[in-house]
Amino acid sequence: MKTPSKSTSPSLGDSLKSGFAAVVIPLEIVIAIVLYLYVLGSPDNFQGGDNNNHPLPGNYLGIIYKGGMIVPMLISLLMMVCCIDIYNTM
Repeated sequence: MKTPSKSTSPSLGDSLKSGFAAVVIPLEIVIAIVLYLYVLGSPDNFQGGDNNNHPLPGNYLGIIYKGGMIVPMLISLLMMVCCIDIYNTM
């Protein structure tokens, strides 16, 4: 008895998932960079009100900002994991 072969063409769900990722991933990267520059790098988070020339951080957001450019990458990866997890449970 011959087993039926599976279709190799992508289903509609697969194409929607790839379209979802193509939109969400760049959007999350932009959101992470904006958060890094304007929320974590806010002068309110530093003593003296200046985030240049190695000032002392005034709170935890300033300490996170001093982590460097790896911080927005980590924020975007965290958002991607959360977003894809929520998308897959729907």
